[in-house]
Amino acid sequence: LDAPNLGRVLALFGVDDVPEEPFTLSGSVERADSLLTVTDLELGVADARFALAGTVERFPDLDGVRMILDVQGNDSARFRELVRLPGIASGSFAVSGEIDVSPEGNELVDVRLRTSLFDITASGPIGDPPGYVGTRLRLDARGNNFQALADALEIPDQRAVSFEITGELEVTERGIETREETVLRLGEQRLALNGLIGLKPLAADTDVRFRLYGNSTDALTELLDVDQFSADAPYEVSGRLRAQSRGFRLDGIEGQIGDAKFSVAGLITRDAQRIGSELRFDTSGPNLESVLADTAVFDVPPNPFRISGKLARRRNSIEISGLEVVGGRASLTAEIDIGWPFDADSSGEFAVTAEGPDLAAILPELDVYEPDAVDFAARAEGSWKAGLWRIDDFIAKVG
Repeated sequence: LDAPNLGRVLALFGVDDVPEEPFTLSGSVERADSLLTVTDLELGVADARFALAGTVERFPDLDGVRMILDVQGNDSARFRELVRLPGIASGSFAVSGEIDVSPEGNELVDVRLRTSLFDITASGPIGDPPGYVGTRLRLDARGNNFQALADALEIPDQRAVSFEITGELEVTERGIETREETVLRLGEQRLALNGLIGLKPLAADTDVRFRLYGNSTDALTELLDVDQFSADAPYEVSGRLRAQSRGFRLDGIEGQIGDAKFSVAGLITRDAQRIGSELRFDTSGPNLESVLADTAVFDVPPNPFRISGKLARRRNSIEISGLEVVGGRASLTAEIDIGWPFDADSSGEFAVTAEGPDLAAILPELDVYEPDAVDFAARAEGSWKAGLWRIDDFIAKVG
């Protein structure tokens, strides 16, 4: 069959938005009761070719489908509606695969989609509509330029790095569950997930274990478009995230940046201002100077350190309690309440105690003053408001 207008022909069958192009069609289609047999059906339109062969056992329902599909062309934008390509793709494209039926009666798919932006393969059984519960797909998606894909999806400020997603996903009544570790890679940064993602991802069903790791914190902060928070070093963060009615529970969050280790646990509430959130934190390492991103203001003594405490978001403040800082041969404890939002007019209260055998060990190296190595102890309580500080109680002992 040769005809001048594919769009008009398909419109008769309810398929709209197909380009008005000359086309050729060859092959055969036979129906015997509910069995539909397609033999070497091939459609040529413009510079694209669509080939299909197989059977549908319970036609017109799409049950018991056994098909081999092959689609290729040089301009996917002209055929998005016909081959169901995402509206973000352009340039050459190809779709190939097989649809079969398992002994249990489930549809099995093995499909590959290639466009100028990405290459995706998916295989496994498909559950029944409308929820498709029971679908279990092995997924592999990759591309060379995440920025191009992000631009097409209108996601701003992304980087032109390669990307990859691999894993096995299953659709359950509660959500999407990873059957094994699913890994997302952007450049050399990797995020591994294992667990349940609720049908509403931030709802109470979500319960995932994660691991974020890479060789460069510089590359990570550039990728996330955030300020650098540490000196460049390899990093790894892992733990468990659970969505609950009040918020998001962080359990066993542990990580390492270079030689420094840290842990975080607690609750981040759903409140827009995070009121009620509480986090416990602990970080330690052999050299505080090597962890900080910028020590240009003053030199940090290269001492082993440990910092721990509890951070809580109250209605009008941020509370830091049980803060303990140990560095070298000195230690500091503090209770601090900071008015929020923090600005020039904010207020707060503090109680700080510091002690150790060497005052020089905790002070920055200043050209104007170099203290002797003497014992010291100090305690101060006070407050501030609109930039004015008040000391209610101060006791110090040196030597």
